[in-house]
Amino acid sequence: MTDRPTRSTAELDRLARLHRFGGWTLAGGLGATAMVGAGIYALNWPRGLVFARLAVAFDDPRALPLIVVLVAGGLLSAIGLALYLGVPGMDPALARRDYDAPLTILACLLAVFVLGNALSVPIVIFSDVPAGPRTSLPAPMLVMAMIATQASVMSILVWRVVRPGVLTWEDIGLTPRSLNRRVLQGIVGGLAILFVAGLVGLVLRRVGLEQTQARMFEGIRGIGQTQLVAFWLTAAIVAPICEECFFRGYVFTALRGRYGRLVAYPASALLFAAIHFNLPALLPILVMALGLAFLYDRSGSVVPGIVAHGFNNSIALAALYAGVPT
Repeated sequence: MTDRPTRSTAELDRLARLHRFGGWTLAGGLGATAMVGAGIYALNWPRGLVFARLAVAFDDPRALPLIVVLVAGGLLSAIGLALYLGVPGMDPALARRDYDAPLTILACLLAVFVLGNALSVPIVIFSDVPAGPRTSLPAPMLVMAMIATQASVMSILVWRVVRPGVLTWEDIGLTPRSLNRRVLQGIVGGLAILFVAGLVGLVLRRVGLEQTQARMFEGIRGIGQTQLVAFWLTAAIVAPICEECFFRGYVFTALRGRYGRLVAYPASALLFAAIHFNLPALLPILVMALGLAFLYDRSGSVVPGIVAHGFNNSIALAALYAGVPT
């Protein structure tokens, strides 16, 4: 394999300026979008979900300036995000400069969210179901939406980190080395995580905090065996591979190298929990994320985390399918 051609200092400077321009554009777009949100609340439109408020806003003559800002902010955010993450992927030296910076990690998470939802839009449109949360989709469409999300995770990881050579797959820990031992570590770790997370969930229920995450996937109850297998493959194999490579292989590694373990553990766990958008399950997901980070940190491989992650998802899926409270 031939090495990539080395860019001149002038070319690298141009890419760096374009990268910085993308960062400022992204910040401006997000700021404009935040202004729209504040304006919607200031005009006292009916309480409810953001999209419900926007639906009312489009019928309100006072909303025209906000709509203009919303569209402009969305375009600026998309352009800025593409430049901020896309340009460094074109040059290894530029990619290494700030791959471990908090803003880069947050931008990667934002890109995962944006790209995943963009890929899911056609799925929602062609699902022929009333508007609602993604988890209200029929099982086949839900599987496709989950795959779209995981595809976005791997796409961002490959373009920003792996392709320019910032981290190799071996650096991330996705190797077959000592596979049997890694799998055994994952099984033991998965059992420990399941036990601790279960205790946390039990305590939360005792204090009156109901765990509602099971309701999000009630649509899988009663589905056929083929659909169940497809759902299991996605939740217990595809998702753990993608998420462990991203959150432990990249995010945890970057934060550990920049700030040390005392920051890497809680910060990577919080980001992992946040991207799941499931407030009632925040503490159990945090426990799981901390356990997965520990497995990765101790083994230097994502394989134990993939096994433990897949094991926990399999148990949760089996309980949901059987109608057992989780």
